[in-house]
Amino acid sequence: MRKLFFTIFLVIFVSAAAAAEWKNASYWSTDSENPLPGTMVRRMIRFQGGLAVVGERGICLYRLENGKYSLDDRKDFQTVCDAVKMGDEIIAVTSDGLQVWNIATGSLRSSCEISPECISCNHTNLAAVPKAGKVLLAAYNTLYAFDPAKMEVRQVKIKMPDSGSAVTELPDGTAAIYNMKMLYRYDGELHELPLPTDFKQKKTCHLGVSQDGKYLYFGDPLAAYDLSGGKVVQSIPEIGTVRWGYATDTRRNELNLAAWRRIIVLANADNPAKWREIGRLGSTDAAPIYTHRDVAPASCSGSLCYLPESDEMLFASRTGVTILGMKPHAGNLCGELKWERYVRDNDEIAGDTALHQALRRRKMIAAWVTTSHAVNADALANMKKSGINAVIHMVFQIDHGRFYPPHDVRQTILNTGKLCAEKDMTYILCITPYNISVNNSKQTFRRMILPDGTVAKYRSEPRNPQYTVTEFPCWLDREYSEKAGMRFNMVEFAKLAKEAGIVGVIFELGDGTTPTNIHGRNCLCDHCFQSYLASAGLGKEDVPANQRAKFLGKQKKYPDFVHWQQEELAKICAEANAAMREIAPEVCACVMLPETASDYTKDWRFTAFIKGFQRKGNPVPVFSEQTYALPYMPELCSKLDDKWASNGLETLLIPGQTNYWIPPAELAKRVRTYLKYTPGVYYYHNYQWYTERRGEPFYNPMDRMFHKGGYTLGDYMDLPNPLK
Repeated sequence: MRKLFFTIFLVIFVSAAAAAEWKNASYWSTDSENPLPGTMVRRMIRFQGGLAVVGERGICLYRLENGKYSLDDRKDFQTVCDAVKMGDEIIAVTSDGLQVWNIATGSLRSSCEISPECISCNHTNLAAVPKAGKVLLAAYNTLYAFDPAKMEVRQVKIKMPDSGSAVTELPDGTAAIYNMKMLYRYDGELHELPLPTDFKQKKTCHLGVSQDGKYLYFGDPLAAYDLSGGKVVQSIPEIGTVRWGYATDTRRNELNLAAWRRIIVLANADNPAKWREIGRLGSTDAAPIYTHRDVAPASCSGSLCYLPESDEMLFASRTGVTILGMKPHAGNLCGELKWERYVRDNDEIAGDTALHQALRRRKMIAAWVTTSHAVNADALANMKKSGINAVIHMVFQIDHGRFYPPHDVRQTILNTGKLCAEKDMTYILCITPYNISVNNSKQTFRRMILPDGTVAKYRSEPRNPQYTVTEFPCWLDREYSEKAGMRFNMVEFAKLAKEAGIVGVIFELGDGTTPTNIHGRNCLCDHCFQSYLASAGLGKEDVPANQRAKFLGKQKKYPDFVHWQQEELAKICAEANAAMREIAPEVCACVMLPETASDYTKDWRFTAFIKGFQRKGNPVPVFSEQTYALPYMPELCSKLDDKWASNGLETLLIPGQTNYWIPPAELAKRVRTYLKYTPGVYYYHNYQWYTERRGEPFYNPMDRMFHKGGYTLGDYMDLPNPLK
């Protein structure tokens, strides 16, 4: 039995070691020489003798000569949604419509037949079909065929459910289309392909195809479909949400999959029936991978690309492109990263609030804690030993404790504030602007209406029978703000400020929206729609709710509508801040932004909150969740402050650093680096730091199989003080 176990272990070990063990990494960003066209890369297009990198701000064309890539040409656009190459042309969907760039002549042609404001949320928007001379485009939950020669757009009459459909080019010049129900081959005409009756996908954001064009890849769960035989030859239910692309390592015959949390490597890429997992590359592995905690967070199609000439694997995330190689990168794609310009001296921070004063006194090292767990003197003492000098206390809402968990929020704040004062720790509250009050409020409020005409709501059932309302309020409902939302809570916290030593109130803009079907969309309720029309001088229009987004798009007014809603929300935020400061002028209004975005400066909601809280000479502290697993990167820290400043907004970005899947030594190293470039950093989380629990394994929520990290609570409690 022992020999059998050893044999199995040896097979697993050898298999795991077979995948390429990338030893080097280079990060390619807007801060590099030869910068990317924007921070978010939509797609990388590999072709003979070159590489096109499609960013959200343009397209860079690189030519390969003598084993090195050099920038050959570049086209800049205000916004790029997606692009594909067909022949000598790159076809892109941009905020100005469809663009056709002839890379041989440099000419550019445009068509405005498709309004980009209404492009669907499908991760794969475009697929070239050279055999038909067309490009497929998923928009309006419909499929279109664009003829770049005639600059004409025609509808292909099949439905494409939002975020549940995908298209991809096949090597023979045709394309594959899947809409969660049917599979088609398209060569100018639709040809239905057979699928097994029991074939199901949870979601389809991206289709892959084998190098020889024989197999089509589905991702959730992973499956390989034989295009000629009409059968699924392999299905691996354990691997799901292959959302951001596939790349074949032709040197090793390995298929790399950009899954939710890591790159998964399969052997026998040319024969799916013999696929075998041989490795996984995660965001905290030995190679210095510059990504968020997921390998390719929310990147669009084509995010993985293998370059056989240099034996390098490229993968994109919202923050840029990581280039993994066996040798140091020498491909001329990226150059030196000059980060020293971003060194931060806290003495130079302006602002008259208690929080700004605290930042000038010392670099902030904060711990995120929550009222869901008690925070006592023992826990705070352990935090203090490791250099933590501030507490971010997530209290949700002032009346949160009336139903979950049962406690008096006001008294909890007073008690915790007193403990923080005794230990010279800065005390900051954190709340959600809508979350809990929505579900427990007896007040009536306007419901938020999504572009499809439905009411925005929470996806899951309430955890507590007392939760009676799951719908989301309209962003611009002032009555809700005054009776249950922002203004109500800020006034109540202001009343406690002096006694509890509260220096700031943070609005967490991730929690409270992520479990909904909102995804940062605008409200198109009757009030918002008609109020905007009146402000724009368009008069009253009787348009059904589910047609309003299209109406504004066709009128070329959707961007103006978004800006109008941003300004109106900023006014509500400013009113709430003024009401709080009237009672407690020393308290600072801050925001905490979610982990699902990188360039926060483009989100209208975040801009609205920051603009509303802005007072000249008092930069708004912006706490960033999305840097949890990252080494320091200007795109996620100092550079965002620069971008906000260009829009007239003063900010101080304070990054978050998780401490439950980063090894203690690496965590200490990263925090020291952060403190060099930023006003401070905060740990997520520290609410279990009780002395009697030192020996417990530290919970690792990202590991579904084990749920426990390899370190104890004590290993993290004993971190050295980064400021010493």
